Amino acid sequence: MSTKDRMSKTSILLLTGPILAVAFFAAGYESPELDAEHVRQQYVRFVDLPKARRSADLLLRAEIDRIFEEGATPAQLQQISPPDAQNVASALRALFDEDSLTATRGRTDKLIPDGRFTFNRLRLESVLQFTQEHRELLEAIDAALKRPACDFGVDFRHGYSAKTEFIDVVEVCVYAKALEAAGPLGEGDPIDAFPTLRSMFRLVELLSEVPHVSSRLAAVPLCAVTFRVVEATAHHP
Repeated sequence: MSTKDRMSKTSILLLTGPILAVAFFAAGYESPELDAEHVRQQYVRFVDLPKARRSADLLLRAEIDRIFEEGATPAQLQQISPPDAQNVASALRALFDEDSLTATRGRTDKLIPDGRFTFNRLRLESVLQFTQEHRELLEAIDAALKRPACDFGVDFRHGYSAKTEFIDVVEVCVYAKALEAAGPLGEGDPIDAFPTLRSMFRLVELLSEVPHVSSRLAAVPLCAVTFRVVEATAHHP
């Protein structure tokens, strides 16, 4: 390559670099939050599978028609939310703000054992202190579960990018109720843990019923924690 050619290419780079930079900033930089919202909107564009329904593949079109007939498309899974006063999800969300949710999760993570659901005397004292300090929260969880309906408000049209912050709330509620069960178990009254177990199973059930992969995956370890409490109750002397 001649010196003239190299100088020409260098000049082009020097000229186009600033132009591209100006164009980038003129277009506006999108934050990760905006990018996520953009992805969600892309899901919405294709939620009704427009091209698949016009496919020349008859088997594919028959399968798509079957899905629509069963009401199983993301758009069809949307439901009219019950009034807040009847909605379990609304009551559970109202129990926490961001700070209290993080703080409560931090304490439950430290107190719940990794293996069998047993506690030495020192840890049991910490658990009893936690349940005493969070008595209103534990009672509010039980009250919320008495509501007749539950809709976490997932927009299924957004697919995997749908907002699922409610999972954190349900997780903290299950862990808090597990620690509540540790009290009667530690005091030799396993039967008194049964109402708490019912609440834990109900929370796991509500989470697993949401037809979204994130909620169903999250329900698995919560179910495991619940059965660890069942095991501790069954094996109690």
